[in-house]
Amino acid sequence: YSVRLLPLGGFCALGEDEEDTGDAHSFAHQGFWKKLLILAAGSLMNLLAGIVVIACVFSTASGFYVDQVAGFSEGFPLEGEEVLMEGDIFYNVDGWRTYLRGDAAMFLRYNDGQGVDLEVIRNGERVVLKDLPLQRGTYDGQEGRFGLTVGAVAVPAGFGTTLRFIGYQTLDFIQQVWFSLAQLVRGAVGLRDLSGPVGIVSAITEVGTSSKSVAGAVKNIAMFGALIAVNLAVMNLLPIPALDGGRI
Repeated sequence: YSVRLLPLGGFCALGEDEEDTGDAHSFAHQGFWKKLLILAAGSLMNLLAGIVVIACVFSTASGFYVDQVAGFSEGFPLEGEEVLMEGDIFYNVDGWRTYLRGDAAMFLRYNDGQGVDLEVIRNGERVVLKDLPLQRGTYDGQEGRFGLTVGAVAVPAGFGTTLRFIGYQTLDFIQQVWFSLAQLVRGAVGLRDLSGPVGIVSAITEVGTSSKSVAGAVKNIAMFGALIAVNLAVMNLLPIPALDGGRI
């Protein structure tokens, strides 16, 4: 074990690692696929840990929620069979998949308000609305609104449905990492919005204290831990020299 001058995280060093010492069992002497599996193992275990936590939390769920169009403000111009209808279930917003409740509102919040690409599920069929002129305006006395209400519809839990939503939640966490990185590159969020260990502890405390019950706090903190685990899995596989992804 060692404490480094710049303690930017933990890592494992397999002996001399990349240095060839002549030992046939050393990392340097292994083939491509063994090296790949070794380097990816940490991220895969983080991902697996996140999936296990999500599965434990979802195992007692009676249902799951997805986003839908719940209504329109007075004067909203895009209501009808050719555009949006109440009850449409959001499937995709600006290229981002809407897996769970809250996704559609988040992606719309970061839209520039000059138009949006939407896919919705209507009567069991997918409806594609490219370059929909959904623009921000003044609705219900408030500026900067789109004029539609995003609500939620319940999907009853069953064995197959639960498995599907465990996958959806995992994919949603992965997508959130990429979405956050995309917003960082675009300048929609700043570096000060990123959190280190202190910020994570503060967030966990906030998640716990804002819950309505002890059981709710445990579930919410567990899901936050799953988010961190999946986040680490994705971040460690980025092609950055110091990370596993860079070495891969």
